Amino acid sequence: MSKRAVLDKSQKLPKSERLSNRKIIQELFDSNSSSFFFYPFKFFFLVDEGNMLPHYPQVLFIVPKKRFRRAHDRHYLRRRMKEAYRLHKYDFFHDLLPPWHALAIVYVGKTLMDFHQIEEALCKAFARFKQSL
Repeated sequence: MSKRAVLDKSQKLPKSERLSNRKIIQELFDSNSSSFFFYPFKFFFLVDEGNMLPHYPQVLFIVPKKRFRRAHDRHYLRRRMKEAYRLHKYDFFHDLLPPWHALAIVYVGKTLMDFHQIEEALCKAFARFKQSL
């Protein structure tokens, strides 16, 4: 597996932080991973037990074709989700103790949302997740 950066404040989303390994993706959606729901997102995640250095997880953004038939709508939402995550990823993960391995963010809303709504919902979801730990 490629080396991922230890938590730094850079606002980049390099290839090493994007999830593309089919085996890990399958493991994310199996029953052994954890998940939580906060409208309009559902989060699936795996925690890396072997590595004790905190690092950013490999992340996957999903907008289902079942809800949004037009590709430009799916791309619109996926780009907005990536941008909101990229801007706030340090805030999301800098004080969470377990080293994250993989994270999938699935958009389950039924309507198109603009960037500010997606950003606000993503920040609220991670804030609620931090409180539940």
